[in-house]
Amino acid sequence: MVQIGLRLFRQITLANTSVTASMQTLLMNMGVVLLNMLTGMLIARGLGADGRGVHAAILLWPQFLAFLLNMGIHSAALYESKRQQPGKDLFTGALLLSSGASCAAMGIGYVLLPMILHHYDSATIRYAQYMLFVIPMLHLSFLVQAMLRSMNRFGLYNLTRISVPLLTAIGLGLCLWLDAFRPSYTVLSYFLPYAPIFLYLGYRMYRQLPGTLRGLRASIRKLTSYGMRCSGHEMLGTASLYADQLLVAFLLSPSALGLYVVAVSLARMVNIFSNSIIMVLFPKASGLAKAEVVRMTLTAFRLNVLVMLVGGSVIILLAPWFLSLLYGADFAGAVTVFRLLVLEVMLTESGMVLAQAFMALNLPGRVSWLQAIGFGTSLPLMWWWIQGYGIHGAALGLLCAAVVKWLYLIVQYRRCFGVGLKQYGFQKEDYVAVKRLLRKYRVKGVSS
Repeated sequence: MVQIGLRLFRQITLANTSVTASMQTLLMNMGVVLLNMLTGMLIARGLGADGRGVHAAILLWPQFLAFLLNMGIHSAALYESKRQQPGKDLFTGALLLSSGASCAAMGIGYVLLPMILHHYDSATIRYAQYMLFVIPMLHLSFLVQAMLRSMNRFGLYNLTRISVPLLTAIGLGLCLWLDAFRPSYTVLSYFLPYAPIFLYLGYRMYRQLPGTLRGLRASIRKLTSYGMRCSGHEMLGTASLYADQLLVAFLLSPSALGLYVVAVSLARMVNIFSNSIIMVLFPKASGLAKAEVVRMTLTAFRLNVLVMLVGGSVIILLAPWFLSLLYGADFAGAVTVFRLLVLEVMLTESGMVLAQAFMALNLPGRVSWLQAIGFGTSLPLMWWWIQGYGIHGAALGLLCAAVVKWLYLIVQYRRCFGVGLKQYGFQKEDYVAVKRLLRKYRVKGVSS
């Protein structure tokens, strides 16, 4: 029995089929979520609500600006790598474009942070500015992971994803052991792991890629063309993802931000399954015929909804016990916000699974409009409601925007693909596919 289990584990972690890649990513997502829960517990219990807010304010800005100003370069690298064999020219072109984007992000952040974090002390603001220098390393990590996905190396890709939170947990443990558990050190525990992992992988990847730099100029043109078209939805998606936390940091106290960040981070554990699908669906569907892309996406969507409904319902019911157990009594006031955010995550992430069809069919503009509509809806609602209802207003604004985005997707799927409402419901073939998948792994696990 042990041998069968080990063989099945090796098969799941080393194979590169689309189903196995999804299984790999799901398993690693579960590991990442557990590690993030562990680090979140350490931060919340070690720093309290106020300290958790200061930690979040410093950590938030490098991540936000890195995602906001990546200019679609990494999605473009993934897309172009699926269309043709990736070479040194493509990787180098993406690296040069990422470096320019990093410089712009650091400059903008350095100027804006003193104005945005005006109610934090000067030491916190200055340290937040220093942390902007990690943005180039974050951009390198995005590029390396995109290239690994394009080459179907999901085993190594998932290993990089779990290595960072694992090293972060070790770093936080060292902070506790050395009696240095303060925001300035805890933030370093989150950022330092990126350097050894992605500098090494970036160097190895460049050495192993074929070709020369002769096509560098053409590669930069291709990357810029696709990147500019999908940068809109990526920038708006990032703005939508972080706007609530940024507004809470700007309008409310550090303790309110601490409560809200805990609720957000815990609510996003619901998207384990959908993230696994999204990470695999885009590279696997790129280059396929339109009908096959739509069929594959709808099947993935229906399975995702089923899993999220079951998991989300359980989490919503257990919310009071969950928050108190993991983070302590100081964070019990985040229960209602947490429940609202779980509903928002379920709607938003299911919609993003559907959006992968547009990305795979070279229609990133549709996704840009999706994000623009969501951001345009949520931003004014959150601005008004946070001032009136505190952190609950932020959650309500996001939930309303998720509903509006869903309506837009239904209309676009009808216009572009002829998909009716019945096709979103669970189909008979979905049951058959699940049974076939379970039977396949049972047979392979025994026969191996």
